[in-house]
Amino acid sequence: MTSAEDARQVKETTDALLKDAYAANYDKVIALKEELAKGHLESYKAKVKAQLPAYKQRIALTESIPKFWLTTLDNTPTFASVIDGGDRDALGRITDIWIDYGADPREYDVTFTFAPRNPYFKQSKLTKSFKIDREAAKAAGVGDYELEIPLKTTAVSIDWSDDKHNLVAKRPAPSVPSNGHSDDLTDDYGSFFNWFTQDTDVEQLGDSLVQMWENALDCFAGLNNDMGYDTSDDDDDDEGDDEGEIDIEDSEDEETKRAKKRARQSRR
Repeated sequence: MTSAEDARQVKETTDALLKDAYAANYDKVIALKEELAKGHLESYKAKVKAQLPAYKQRIALTESIPKFWLTTLDNTPTFASVIDGGDRDALGRITDIWIDYGADPREYDVTFTFAPRNPYFKQSKLTKSFKIDREAAKAAGVGDYELEIPLKTTAVSIDWSDDKHNLVAKRPAPSVPSNGHSDDLTDDYGSFFNWFTQDTDVEQLGDSLVQMWENALDCFAGLNNDMGYDTSDDDDDDEGDDEGEIDIEDSEDEETKRAKKRARQSRR
């Protein structure tokens, strides 16, 4: 999930670099990049469709392993930093996490399913939806086919069993900084369930959940730092890359990553 402000800053940074590099050919480059973005989006759609049967088969395995999803969350640095100690018993009751992709797979629903007789809340499932924020994308100058596009979400109402088990009331979320960014918010996120009850996703946990879910088998085993699922902003992974033939599309992805990092640094 990309915030509108992040998207705007990335766009400005990228455009400045492209104009400086290509000068009179800038418009041609933009047109070519749009065609490449279309191809990337179609490839992503095909990937999601092709992998769906395997994700469905995975459910039987994960359900047979006690506290599979709590362990997976614990082994994912993003979530290890936001899970409050008081959440652990509730999260240990998760029987499944499922990502339901929309017709446009950049949109998705995240559903947590809990074991019966959950003492914390009455629902057996909590679902948080993410939709493309077309207005924010347009304001930020993000193209229609970009994989990284601003998303919007809505708050989920949790029907708590009683005040004693209301984890959000016990550990409310801290105030969001006035600039809308939260570089240090994970230092004290409050209850993880605040994420469901908020109508924003300042920490962009939705995107992190998708990445974790797609790589859940490796994350459970603690292998998430050794694969394509990047849990940091460091560029150290670039060291030791095989030299030789350059893949243009891969190079473009790395260029985008570097632009995003510069944009994040510029607002600190």
